[in-house]
Amino acid sequence: MKRRTRAVSVALLAASLAATSLLVSACGSTSAGSAATVGPDVISETQLTEWVEGVLIATGKAPAAINAQVTSNSLNLLIYLDLLDALASAVGVTASQGEIDAAEQSLNQGGATEADIEASAAQAGIAPAAIPAFIRANVLTPKIQEVLAPGATAEQQQSIFQQALVTAANELGVTVNPRYGSWSPDSIQLGAPPSDLSIPPAD
Repeated sequence: MKRRTRAVSVALLAASLAATSLLVSACGSTSAGSAATVGPDVISETQLTEWVEGVLIATGKAPAAINAQVTSNSLNLLIYLDLLDALASAVGVTASQGEIDAAEQSLNQGGATEADIEASAAQAGIAPAAIPAFIRANVLTPKIQEVLAPGATAEQQQSIFQQALVTAANELGVTVNPRYGSWSPDSIQLGAPPSDLSIPPAD
C-alpha cells in the first residue's frame, strides 16, 4: 500500500509541475548572459561567478583561480536549489523562519564559529553567501520526503526524493550554457565542462 501511495504522490507531483511548465514559453536554450535556466528562472553568469569567487576566497584561493571543476560544481548546486524550491512549492512544503533559525543555531552547537561553518561549507562547494539558502534547503528536504513517502524508511524516502527531483527537472526543463557542460536529465548533474573554461568577471 505504501508503494502505491508513493507512486501516486510522484504522479501528482508530475502533474503539478507539468502545469507549471506550461507557463514557460521558452526553455530550449539559454539567453545571453545566462549560465542556466530552470523553468522560468535564470541563473546568470554573474551569479555563478560571484558564487565561485566566494568559494575560492573562503578556501584561501585567489578569485582568479577559477577552474572548470569548481564552476561546474557551483552551477550544479545553484540548479539544485532552484529544483528544490520548485519541488517544495509543488508539494506545498514551506520552511518557517523559526525552523530556519533553529537549524542555524544547531550548526553553532559544539563551539563552531561562523568562520568554521563558512570554511566547512566552502569545502563542500557552498559559497558563504549561500549558506542561509542551504540551511533552508536542509529544513525543506526532510519535510518534502515525508510528504512524498509518509512513514517510509529513510532510504526509501531518499530514493523517492531523488526521483521527484528528476521529475521536477524534466517537467520544468533545465538548460545549461554549453560552455559549462552538458545537462543529464536522468542524473540531474552536469557532464564534464570544457577544459578551456573561463568566466567573465562579475560586473
